[in-house]
Amino acid sequence: MIKELRERLQEPFPDRKNLKQSFLSLLGVGLFVSLFLYLIQPFGMRGVSGRDLLWICFGFGVVTVAFGLLYELLNRYAFRIQMDLPSWTLQKWIINSTGLILWIAFGNFLFINYVFGWNMLKPLFLVQMLGNTVMVGIFPIVFSGLMIQLRAARTYQHQAEQIHPASGLQDAALETTTSLVHLSPSPGNPIDIPTESLRYVEAMQNYVSVYYLEEDRLKKEVIRSTIANMESQLADSSMIRCHRSYLVNIDVIEKVNGNAQGLKLTLQAVSGTEIPVSRSYIPVLKKLLS
Repeated sequence: MIKELRERLQEPFPDRKNLKQSFLSLLGVGLFVSLFLYLIQPFGMRGVSGRDLLWICFGFGVVTVAFGLLYELLNRYAFRIQMDLPSWTLQKWIINSTGLILWIAFGNFLFINYVFGWNMLKPLFLVQMLGNTVMVGIFPIVFSGLMIQLRAARTYQHQAEQIHPASGLQDAALETTTSLVHLSPSPGNPIDIPTESLRYVEAMQNYVSVYYLEEDRLKKEVIRSTIANMESQLADSSMIRCHRSYLVNIDVIEKVNGNAQGLKLTLQAVSGTEIPVSRSYIPVLKKLLS
């Protein structure tokens, strides 16, 4: 059991929502917090009555949304934590979510002191509040994370099973007369690569890496360009966009797999590397391969 849990913690976790979706989720959590406190009245809140209770509960909800949104903005734009990579695991998500709860608990600590005249501005009270928050929140975090991971993995695996690379496409690629694609770096001299040798293109800031076969060996050519520019130059070839950072040769897709982060493509003569497929490109890929 413990071994299985450890393995599960190291498996990929679905990439994060966009900022709008995160904000809407936080609004829902904030509303839940306000209603829970108002209806249940835990932590000695039964001594507060009337309009004061309503506004205090509403204030806790506002703190939850505000501090949660600030945490999300810091993650995205200050710390630049990337949650859409294969290295983003369930364990990292749990640690990040625990940090979010502690940060909101700190906001609640400040709010409580503001409401009651800063009479509880004591380190010991803060430590107790943070400790109680972790003890109460850690099990729901782990459980919800496991459910999210399992649900996403099942969804993408089901989608992968519905997509079967057409053998006819691969056979046709082998029989096609050799043609060249002309890649124009900026600056630099044009590079000619046989279309059927192309495997995939990966974006790297102001450069792209073009992977292709030469004498049955995988080669890499680094070009100063953007992925959008490469997509335009390869518009008449079998290369398609499957991710914001990847183009892939649809004729050499060997297998489609699915995990919690989405679909992964295995290419002919490319070992040890799987190409990710973004959710928005799944319908296009499915249509072309089916």
